[in-house]
Amino acid sequence: MKLFNTDLMQSSLLHSLLGELRIVSGSCGVQGTISYASQEPWIFAGNIRQNILFGRPFNGSHYEEVTSVAALLDDFKQLPHGDLTIVGDRGVSVSGGQKARVNLARALYQSADIYLLDDPLSAVDSRVSRHLFDKCIKETLEGKLRILVTHQTQYLPQADYIVVMNEGPILSQGTYEELTRAGVDLVGLLASSEETQGQEKALEVLEDEEPDKDESLATAINDIPMNNLKKPSVIDNKPEQPKRHVESMAVGSISARVYWDYIRAAKSDFALIVLCILFLCTQGAISFAEYWLSLW
Repeated sequence: MKLFNTDLMQSSLLHSLLGELRIVSGSCGVQGTISYASQEPWIFAGNIRQNILFGRPFNGSHYEEVTSVAALLDDFKQLPHGDLTIVGDRGVSVSGGQKARVNLARALYQSADIYLLDDPLSAVDSRVSRHLFDKCIKETLEGKLRILVTHQTQYLPQADYIVVMNEGPILSQGTYEELTRAGVDLVGLLASSEETQGQEKALEVLEDEEPDKDESLATAINDIPMNNLKKPSVIDNKPEQPKRHVESMAVGSISARVYWDYIRAAKSDFALIVLCILFLCTQGAISFAEYWLSLW
């Protein structure tokens, strides 16, 4: 069964299922293993493959399937080292949509019984959103319990079960047909998405003509040479490892000229004098406070 939560859904429900929030009343029982994709995607310092595996053993066929349904293969082709490209503080900077897909791929790779997906479609464009919903949530996770929190109301008719929540309380729940027969204003929910779908078609035309700059994974490469680099296979177990960017460092004493250039950078003698006076006043006030405290 697939539980589809939409509208203003709080992440507190998923946190309660994970045992991260104390339940004030009632009870909560979970049977089976859980894989969770958080609403705020995150990555740690390392390569993309390490972020997806998250300590799990590498399985080539399963890894390729997960990265394919998470729409990451095209991004791997743009990188100098494919999925072994280092991301984080000393590597390639990634956008919010790419973080969301890496976060989703990490959850899919865990092979759990229950998948808690906290709005993974909000950070991606319309075409990628459709791909993730059809290939990932519907096909790859078929037969699993899927709890999807989303504001993408255009997917409501395809949900097995719908829970509409507004700032906590449940407004209505049931299948799409049951809610329609009960007179729930799903048309009002879908009205806003119809305009969105019209905009999606226009965006798809523009995306075909010009790639989405936010979805280009090679946004900021820090001193990584781009020439004569071999792109490793996604399922290659021992490809060539990329090297981390090493920061340059100088040792020794600082010359007086460096301090003089630093002072001249102010470009205002008056501002420099005022700043020095303020520094002296601040230090004098601190010293006087310590002296007064000793007397008191």
